[in-house]
Amino acid sequence: MRERRIWRSLGCLCLCAALSISSFGGTGMTAYGASKRTFLVAQAKSMALAGSSDYKKKYNEILLKQIKYRDAVRSAKEKKRNLTTFRWTPLLKFHFPEKLNLAEEMEFVFKPAQIQMEITNLKHELADMKYGILEKVEKSYSDCYVDQEKIRFTEESISSGEEELKKNRYRLSLGQAAQSDIDKMEKSIKTQSSKLSLLKRTFETDKSKLSDLVGMDVTSGYTFKNPFQTADIPRDKLEEITRYTLSMDQSYFEAKAQATLARDNLETAERLMRSQYGGKMNGISPYVTLAKQGKEVDTAAFQMAYDDMLDLVDRPWQGKKRILFIKIPREWFKGQISGIRYVEDEPYALFNACLDYITAYKECSDIEKEIRSEVAGSFEAIVTAKTAYEDLVENGQEQRAALDKLLVLNKQGRAEFDAVSDKRSDYQDTQMDMLGALKDYNDLLYAYDRLTCGAITSYLKGQDLSMDASGAGDSLVAVDEEDYPYYYIKFRIQDMKFVFGVHIPEDFEPEITDYELWYGDLQIGGRTPVEKQISHLAVAAKSEESRFTVWLFRDGTFVEQCEIDPEVLRDRLNMKTAVEKKKETEKVAGSYQVVLNSELGLATITLYLNQGEGLRYYGLMDQNGNPLYSEEPVESGEGFTYLSVLAQDLKKVRLVFYDEGKEKAGEGYLNTAKKQVMMEIKE
Repeated sequence: MRERRIWRSLGCLCLCAALSISSFGGTGMTAYGASKRTFLVAQAKSMALAGSSDYKKKYNEILLKQIKYRDAVRSAKEKKRNLTTFRWTPLLKFHFPEKLNLAEEMEFVFKPAQIQMEITNLKHELADMKYGILEKVEKSYSDCYVDQEKIRFTEESISSGEEELKKNRYRLSLGQAAQSDIDKMEKSIKTQSSKLSLLKRTFETDKSKLSDLVGMDVTSGYTFKNPFQTADIPRDKLEEITRYTLSMDQSYFEAKAQATLARDNLETAERLMRSQYGGKMNGISPYVTLAKQGKEVDTAAFQMAYDDMLDLVDRPWQGKKRILFIKIPREWFKGQISGIRYVEDEPYALFNACLDYITAYKECSDIEKEIRSEVAGSFEAIVTAKTAYEDLVENGQEQRAALDKLLVLNKQGRAEFDAVSDKRSDYQDTQMDMLGALKDYNDLLYAYDRLTCGAITSYLKGQDLSMDASGAGDSLVAVDEEDYPYYYIKFRIQDMKFVFGVHIPEDFEPEITDYELWYGDLQIGGRTPVEKQISHLAVAAKSEESRFTVWLFRDGTFVEQCEIDPEVLRDRLNMKTAVEKKKETEKVAGSYQVVLNSELGLATITLYLNQGEGLRYYGLMDQNGNPLYSEEPVESGEGFTYLSVLAQDLKKVRLVFYDEGKEKAGEGYLNTAKKQVMMEIKE
C-alpha cells in the first residue's frame, strides 16, 4: 500500500517535471486541493500590469503625448493654410498669401517630429517596464507553484511513512521486524516533518510576495497551476532574436538616436563650411573622413590642422586697406565679399562635431556589443540549463528502473529493506532536483524574455521577429482613425527615416487594397498593402514641378492618383472616385394590412414585425405622443379595430416598438405607399 502511494506521488512529480508546453502560462498537472480556486499565471501577469501605478502613469504620459501630436499636426496644417492663402474680413485689411520664414517652417515640421521622438522614447520605456513587471510575477508565481508541489509530495511521503511505521511496529511485536528499522523510520518521519514546516513557512512568504505584486490576497483559498515550459529555440534564430532586441532595447535606442543626431550635425557643419571655404578645408579632410566612419583620430594632430585651416581662412583679411587716406581693417570687408563666416561665433564647430560623433558612435557600438554578448551568453545558459534538466529526467528514469528491480528482489527476500529505502530516497531526491532544475530553466527563460524585450514570447506564439520597416502597422503612430481616407507621415530620428502610411476605412468604395508612393517619376519603396507602411530614407529634392503622389490600387488594378503635401504630416486623400455613403436613417421593420368594414365604419389594422429585428410588440401614437388605441403594447400579428377614419390618415400615425421584454426598442411610422412598417435609425 505504501509503495503504491509513493509511486503515485513520484508519478505526479515525473509528470510535472517532464511536462512541456508551447507558450507561456500553459496547461499543467491538476493542482492539489481541488476544492480551492485555481489562480493562473496569465491572471497574475494581467493583474500585476493593471495594478502597477508606474505602468499606468507611463501609459497615461503616452496618451497625453499622442493628443499633443495630433493637435500639433492639425495646428501646423491650419496655420500653414492660413498664412499661404488670401484672407479678408470686413473689419480687417486684406491679407495676401505670405511666404513662410525659416522659424515658421521649423515649427511646422520639427514640433510634430519632436513629439514623435518623445512618444517613441516613452513607448520604449513602457515596454521595458512591462517586461520587468512580467519577469517578477512569473518568477514569484513559479516559487509558489514549486512550494505547493514540494509540500504535497512531502505530506504524502510522511503519510506513507507513518502507515509503514504502524505496520512495522505490529511486526516488531510479533518478532518479524528489527528495532533498528523502526528507529530509522521514526527518524526519517521526524526529518521530513521539520522539512515540511520549513516548506510551509516559505510557501506563506512566497504567496505574500505574489499577493503584493498582483494586488490581491492569494495567501489562502487558491492553488497554482503548472506554469512551466520547455522551449525549443534553434541556434539559427539567435541573430534574428538579437536584431529584434536591438530594435526594441531602450538604451540602444537612445544611443543610436544620439549617434544619428551627432552624425547629422557633423555632416551639416562640414557641408556649410565646405560651401564657404572649399579647398581651404583639404588639410582637415582626412580627419573628418575618419570621424564620419566613427574611427578614433589623433586629437592633437587634428587640432593643429584645424588651427592651420582657420589661419588660412583669416589670412586674406590680415593687415589694413587704404581708402581715401584712411586705414580701415581688412576684416571689415569679409562680410561684403565672402559672406558671414560660419565659424565666426564658434570657430571649432566642425572640430567639436567630429569629436562628438566619435564619442556617440563608440557608445552606440559598445552598447550593441554588450547586448549581443548578453543575448548570446544568456542563450548558452538556457541551453546548458535545459541540458541539465534533460539529464536529470534521464537519470530519474534509470533510477526508477533500478528501484523497480530492487523492489522485486525485496519481495523475494533477496534484498534488504535498507537497500530499498536508500534507493527510494535517491529517487525521491532526483525528482525534487528535476522540479528545481525545471524551475531554474524557466527562470532563465523569463529573464531572457525581458532581456530580449519580449522576443521569446513572440517566438513561442509563432509571431514573426523580423523588424522589416514596411511590416504591418506601427503602434508608435499617434493618429486617431477617421471615416475618410487619409495619409500620415512620421519621422524616425533614430535612423533618419520617414514612415509613410495610408488609412482606408472599412467598406470604403471604391475598395483599395494597395498603394504606391511617388516623387515625380521616382517610386519610393514598392507597392504596399494598405495595412502596412513604407519606411525609407529621405529622398533628394528634385525640380519644383515634381510632386508627391499616392497611387491607389484594387487587387492590382489602378484606381486613382492623389497628390499630397509632404509638409503636412497628416491629411485627407482627395479621391475623385470616392463614393460617399449616405447614412441610413431608417429601415424596413415589417409590413401591415388594413381591412375596412364600411357598414360599421371601422377598420382592422394588423402589423407584422420582422422577428430578425428583435421586435415583438408595438404601440400607436398621434403626432403629440398620445396613445391611439391602448397604453398596453400590441403583439405583432394581432389586429386591432379602430374607427375607419384612422385608416384614411395613417401617414400621421407614430409607432413605438418593443422587444420581447416589452422594453422600448425604437420608433417609426407607416409607409402607406408600400404598406411597410418603417423603423427610424438614431445615432
